[in-house]
Amino acid sequence: MRRKGVAVLLLTVFAVNFISLVYQVLWTRNIMAIFGSTALSISTTLTVFLSGIALGGYLGGVWIRKAKNKYMTMGALLVLLGVYCFFIGSLFGLVDLIYISLSGNIESALASNLIKLVLIFAILILPTTIIGSMFPICTYLYSIEFGKFGKDVAFIYFLDTLGAALGAIVSGFVLVPHVGLRESSFIAALAYVLLGAFILATKRGAPEEAAGAEAAASAKAGLKLDPARAFILAALFFGGFSALMLEVVWSRYFHLIFGTSIYAFSIVIAAFLLGLSIGSFAVKRRLESLRNPLLLFAYIEILIGGFALLVIRSSSWIETIYFKLYQDIENFYLFQGILFTIAFLIMLVRHSWAQTSRLQSKFSGGRRRPGARTRESPLRSTPRAG
Repeated sequence: MRRKGVAVLLLTVFAVNFISLVYQVLWTRNIMAIFGSTALSISTTLTVFLSGIALGGYLGGVWIRKAKNKYMTMGALLVLLGVYCFFIGSLFGLVDLIYISLSGNIESALASNLIKLVLIFAILILPTTIIGSMFPICTYLYSIEFGKFGKDVAFIYFLDTLGAALGAIVSGFVLVPHVGLRESSFIAALAYVLLGAFILATKRGAPEEAAGAEAAASAKAGLKLDPARAFILAALFFGGFSALMLEVVWSRYFHLIFGTSIYAFSIVIAAFLLGLSIGSFAVKRRLESLRNPLLLFAYIEILIGGFALLVIRSSSWIETIYFKLYQDIENFYLFQGILFTIAFLIMLVRHSWAQTSRLQSKFSGGRRRPGARTRESPLRSTPRAG
């Protein structure tokens, strides 16, 4: 029975984040229609999406502790999410209408963009909050089922980010070009509803507590915010800030290679997330056997910074490869595939190290999501027309 419950949780973690990144790509496409295909569109998507994820991360922990039937609560949230997402396309249309009615009285570009941001935030904060709540809810239930932490939570995060990375790739390269925005949104919404209904059907009347609940409670009681943990948490905040800033910069960086298409955004997001997934998987079996995890954390941070500097200095090298490929390869799809592979590997290595470092800091008493502290120099080459 417990094994079945764990399987349902792992399926939920993977599926929710797969679908959530399908939506992130779809919403980015919709936002590009409002802001234009600029860095502002990507910044808006990430700002709204991650604000909801952060809020959901907090509220999810509150909801799951107070819920009498925890699995039923999780299933109901997913059904609500799916139903809401059925109407998300109409809500984007409403944003257009509201903005058009207000734009005649707006002269400042800053005020115009802020109004767009507020309107988009208003329609996306509910679904992104529910998406963000799923990770703490599943982690809590997983700890109850198994009564373990550390490497087990790392495995949940591995599935979480792996599903998200695959969702970004499928959405950007399959659903958007071959199915369409509206139809893809309906399919993803239906998937959320079916997943929620599956949980409601299979976990109805399931026992709510197990031996792991005592372990969870004792682990929480043993946590104290000493100076070392406070420092690591602060590093996590600023590391996350710089990591997402770097993600926006790299999205623009690769737009100069691929052109201003949804493919560039999808490949950056997928590489970002798959790097985190690989880092989680690589460290999970070694997490509890490390003698000095903080020392390894420091070494990995140095590697991250060094690799970020290497990427900054590689713009001319990538430009040379671009023009060489442009001259030698006539097949458009082969040309684009090689460029995607180069960009993917650049992103992949850096974020694999980043997630390994993050989990080291988490196991050491805090959490950190590191990011490079530098910015990319834009590539100067002209995109190849498709």
